[in-house]
Amino acid sequence: MVKWIGPASAFALVALLTADARTSLCEDPPTSPLSLITLSATVKDEKCHIHGSQHPEDMDNPGAVKTFSLYDTDDEGGVIDRMAEVRGGRDLHVVHDRLMRHVEALPVDYCKLTDEHVDALGYLMGQYQKYRDDLLRLRADAKRFRVGLMEQVADTGLLPDGFADLEAEITYMRIRELRPEKVMELSPNCGWSTHYLLSALRDNGAGELHSYDLVDCSLKVLNAVSPDLVEGRWYFHQGDAFQSHLTKDTADSFDYFFIDSEHTFEFATRIIDTLFRTRRRDLPLRGGVHDSYNNNDKPSSEFQAFLEFFAGQSGERRMFTASPYKSMPFYATIMRIREELGVSSGGAEDNVAPCKWTVYANGMVFFDLYR
Repeated sequence: MVKWIGPASAFALVALLTADARTSLCEDPPTSPLSLITLSATVKDEKCHIHGSQHPEDMDNPGAVKTFSLYDTDDEGGVIDRMAEVRGGRDLHVVHDRLMRHVEALPVDYCKLTDEHVDALGYLMGQYQKYRDDLLRLRADAKRFRVGLMEQVADTGLLPDGFADLEAEITYMRIRELRPEKVMELSPNCGWSTHYLLSALRDNGAGELHSYDLVDCSLKVLNAVSPDLVEGRWYFHQGDAFQSHLTKDTADSFDYFFIDSEHTFEFATRIIDTLFRTRRRDLPLRGGVHDSYNNNDKPSSEFQAFLEFFAGQSGERRMFTASPYKSMPFYATIMRIREELGVSSGGAEDNVAPCKWTVYANGMVFFDLYR
């Protein structure tokens, strides 16, 4: 199975990606060591969703064979054309082995990484190194929590949360690093994202989480499966958050905003007008918006509203997403960093999230704004 093509390690790749080096290395693709071909795929998981386009004739035919060119470079910088065969039911994706059913070739061109990508990669590489041991413990605990969650929701008809491993780990590390005193979570559903947020606050030894939802599934799951995480740090509020809890007067009280819930332009505008525009300008605005780039490289209608808001703000800003739909080379490099550090192999058997299709989602956009 082809797991990585190009520079020997993700750490070496990131070190290459200065602006001057990219200009030099990317002058003549595809002979550049940064211009590569890898494989992508759609996902089918019977228990959750069918995500993306469907090709049942390929997914159901174990004898089907597809051939792809995988470009690598030799020691002198020459191009090696390696042919790879993909049989039905087998995946040769750069990261995800033994999960995907239908495989199709997609280009991954590292020359398309921007300065913002490189900045975010450097930031995330440092975070993964710093919190590696904590992430290993977190992932083990999340697997235990997943078992309890699935037992609790088995008879409810509710789907487990679509919060993927990569965006969950990044959220955990950001909470650890930023050390917020008060975190807001919109729509925890059955508590999968809540578990990561509470785990980070616990490991910080300080901070509280306020979660808002119309349903109380997360309350039942957390109290039953992880009561130690709840006590003294979690406050669940049921009902329409903007009717009874979140007002312009509360805008300054939160240090981190975890936004999920109703994915519409109108709902996002409500969040922005109530909590973002009225917030004191000397307070940083930090958080993440879930499901922003889940199906293609175009932002969701919800995140479009946030983009328009951020475009009108002055000051220092960092914004990135690990969604492969937005940038496959950025996503693949982070996955490789995780693998090299021993955090995760990236394969299906090592996926923690309840729904396997989320391994290829990671659509949350993380933002930091200092006005």
